[in-house]
Amino acid sequence: MAGAVILKRGNEIPSTFERCVFLAGADGAEWESAAVQKLLAAGFDKGVIIVGDAAAEEVGTGGWRYKATQLADAIVCHVPVGAERDDYMTREIMAWAESGKMFCSAEEGSWVDELVAPHGIAPARDLDALIANSFKMVKNGAERKDAERLVPLMIWRTQPWALWYSNLTAAGNRLDGAKVEWTFRVGPGKAFVLFWAVHANIWVEAEGRNKANEVVIARPDIACVLAYMPGEQMLDTEIIVIKEFRSPCRNEHAFVYELPGGSSFKPNSDVYQTAADELFEETGIRVDKSRLRKEMSRQAAATVTTHHVHLFSCELTVEEMDVARKCAEEKAVFGNAHETERTYIETVTLREAIPASKMDFTTLGMIMQTIGIFYGIMRAKEAGQLADRLMRLGLDTVDEESQAAKAHPVTSSTVSRTCPCRRPGR
Repeated sequence: MAGAVILKRGNEIPSTFERCVFLAGADGAEWESAAVQKLLAAGFDKGVIIVGDAAAEEVGTGGWRYKATQLADAIVCHVPVGAERDDYMTREIMAWAESGKMFCSAEEGSWVDELVAPHGIAPARDLDALIANSFKMVKNGAERKDAERLVPLMIWRTQPWALWYSNLTAAGNRLDGAKVEWTFRVGPGKAFVLFWAVHANIWVEAEGRNKANEVVIARPDIACVLAYMPGEQMLDTEIIVIKEFRSPCRNEHAFVYELPGGSSFKPNSDVYQTAADELFEETGIRVDKSRLRKEMSRQAAATVTTHHVHLFSCELTVEEMDVARKCAEEKAVFGNAHETERTYIETVTLREAIPASKMDFTTLGMIMQTIGIFYGIMRAKEAGQLADRLMRLGLDTVDEESQAAKAHPVTSSTVSRTCPCRRPGR
């Protein structure tokens, strides 16, 4: 689609566009022409400008206004200087105040300020600033067609959406419907979308049916570090976890016990550096990223959220573990106070961690798989070395235990064996 398409009630909305703005109540208003011209002058193209009217809302969800606002990336509400409060604009502002899609302007101290203040919104003070603010939302457009148009740019441009949607389409599936249930935004002006939830209607190609009764929840991927010190036996391996109050926690401790980790909001950030930074922020242990070993990247909770965990491990020195134990004993506080994050170190052995209810399955699974793989690698290496030595001595058999260990390096029977749990070559 070339250029901008300007639509009013009754006009058909294109099936494909890169950006869409809804001018609430602008049809016939004094500011209509100026708003359209300012958008075009700012560089608005390959998109749709919908000029909304102040007609009474339609009943239900099938009307023109409902469809237009659902397709809009930005909803623009301008209240001219001296304008009295009216029902239409009040409804419009209240309906979209929490969406992240709404941009409004009004004179300082007007009824609009009172209306949006509880939502943390600072209105623009004139039409120029309003159009400039709303254009920032749609400047970096993206071509979307059919049901994709129902996903606003503030979500479409996020990495979590891009990663999830690319996997969806690669499997031959199709988005047939979408409704943004909520967004959780942070940062200046709440411009950064941290979490989003979309009620999706998906055509599942492999099953030849639509699945439309679930909400897709997403957040940025996280990088976690399993910081540990090997013991004489695998179960004596000492691990650092952080204790932190998190609102969704559901255990008798009312605190989560998890691996240190978090996300970076910087584009194209180095996941190794993010992991090292999070380890330092939440435990006070500073290690160079070169000491981190990448273990795996896997979805954390596939029935709930799309995000993946990038898991790293770091073998600590005796001195580093001694400091961690001291911090745990003194209940030293770490974390990011600006983000109300408060973390405490706890050191536990694998023997203590397995039967306890402190850790969730995701955390315990990451620990067990990582430590178990290390242990299995060492047993397989030791068995191979033993077989080589016996062959050099002219013996053509090895004991059954060595053969079993070499053929099946990670089994339930090997978990209790003695092993320093160190990596090959260390």
